[in-house]
Amino acid sequence: MVYKLTAVAVICVLAFLALDPFSVRAQPPEHSLLPRHAIWNYKCDRTVDGKLGDDATGGPYHVTVINNHITMRPTDPDWENKVVLTGEIVPGIEGKPPAFFLRQDNHDIKGYVSFHNGQLVERGRIVGTWFNNRGESGDYELVFDKE
Repeated sequence: MVYKLTAVAVICVLAFLALDPFSVRAQPPEHSLLPRHAIWNYKCDRTVDGKLGDDATGGPYHVTVINNHITMRPTDPDWENKVVLTGEIVPGIEGKPPAFFLRQDNHDIKGYVSFHNGQLVERGRIVGTWFNNRGESGDYELVFDKE
């Protein structure tokens, strides 16, 4: 009798799992707005005026995109484990360009955080503004280099 109840219970559980609309199922990969693995050139300045100044600095970054979630690290070996940027690119609605945001953590400077907000203004080019928890801000640009 115990075996009959156990078998019925197992069958009920399996049937519930098969029909459960809330169960976790593998989803097909989302259409990515950016290349999955690429090198992008980052430049920023320290003035919010909608354009990069002559004092803009930066360099190349490894960019990984999975389902429009972004991770960036400098290609420079001296910086690749000190700086990480994570964020997302979100499709625009009603014909508007995709929105882009990143949070930068600098493990070399205790407590430092900066935020980058912008838009994909053309294929391979993101522009926007950044600000940090030191009260600094400026414009930035990310330009696709290569996969």
